[in-house]
Amino acid sequence: MNTYTFENAGVIDPRSISTFGTSSKEGENPIGFFGTGLKYAIAVLLRLGCSIEIISGGQHFKFTTRKTKIRVNEFDLIYMNDQELAFTTELGKKWEPWMAFRELACNTLDEKGKWYDHPPAHNDKNHTFIVVKGRAFDLIWSERTSIILHDFVPKWSDEIVEVDYGPSEWLYYRGVRVMKLERKSHLRYNIRAALDLTEDRTPKSLYMATSRIEHGLQWNADEAMIREALTAPESWENKHVGYAYTFAGKTFKAVALDLVKKAHPSMNAALAQAIRNQHMHEFIGDVRSILDEMDKRRLAKAIEFCKAIGYPVDTYEIIVANMPDNILGMVHDERIYVSTRVFLMGTKMLVGTLLEEYLHLKHRVDDETRQMQNLLIDIIASLGERVTKIAL
Repeated sequence: MNTYTFENAGVIDPRSISTFGTSSKEGENPIGFFGTGLKYAIAVLLRLGCSIEIISGGQHFKFTTRKTKIRVNEFDLIYMNDQELAFTTELGKKWEPWMAFRELACNTLDEKGKWYDHPPAHNDKNHTFIVVKGRAFDLIWSERTSIILHDFVPKWSDEIVEVDYGPSEWLYYRGVRVMKLERKSHLRYNIRAALDLTEDRTPKSLYMATSRIEHGLQWNADEAMIREALTAPESWENKHVGYAYTFAGKTFKAVALDLVKKAHPSMNAALAQAIRNQHMHEFIGDVRSILDEMDKRRLAKAIEFCKAIGYPVDTYEIIVANMPDNILGMVHDERIYVSTRVFLMGTKMLVGTLLEEYLHLKHRVDDETRQMQNLLIDIIASLGERVTKIAL
């Protein structure tokens, strides 16, 4: 079992350990909250079975626990030497073990200190040493360089965000791990612009975090990195980062437009739709005039069938067009667009495509939504009434 030390110049005021609501730091951009966060770290480490001691100004402060009963429940009350503190090991109950290291390390960084894996290197009374031991902390220490980024050299950066090749399951803020992503990101992001954090150091607003990443990718990333971010299948970026294409930089627009034209299967769906809407003339032109007689009869029959079951799809202009391979139908500007590929799949597929796009326009429902699902169920039930003559 190793000894780990967090050292910085200056003497800690014992009241900042025992009193909530005290935070006093030098520097313009402190990362941690010296005082409140330290209490959380102490509680987490004691709960994990570690020992923690603070040596400062010639004084030793050792932290222990004693069982105590409050009403009907038993708690581990925390003591600093023989002084009973106003918190238990339940403090920071939702904190993961690595967060205790992050808190101590951030405090140390803010005080321009250092940490190392051995007992205090000297006994200067004008320094503060936080000394931790415990097998649980051995494991935390082994991942320290992914908690506080060490010698991070991004592929590119601006004043808002730094980006490097990943993948990564973490989001970083000013070099510090602040959030576990629900799925891995294809690239690794370190946000530099100001970001409000909660008391457990996670972003208060995921939208604000992702908007900073979006801005960096749209305005400053190079072509290769943009392409990777937009096409990584099942990545965090593809699910959570929205892209305001209209306000993007030239490089981003060029890459995104190229990907849509090539119908890249992993392209961010919302962005692809926005691009198609803005560049419709580059994707779609009405080609009904060159349909052969069989396809023209097939289209007329499909329209007639839809009208017969109560869905006059030709209420909207129908345009047959050559479209990317992954698109069979779409709506734009109050028109229904049908790919020529649908005609190769038979009249039933053509009917289905016309009906789906008609419902999008008539009822303003989107693909793969509960609203669309409910509408389709209602349609099936209504058609069933007509066939069975049973009123529901």
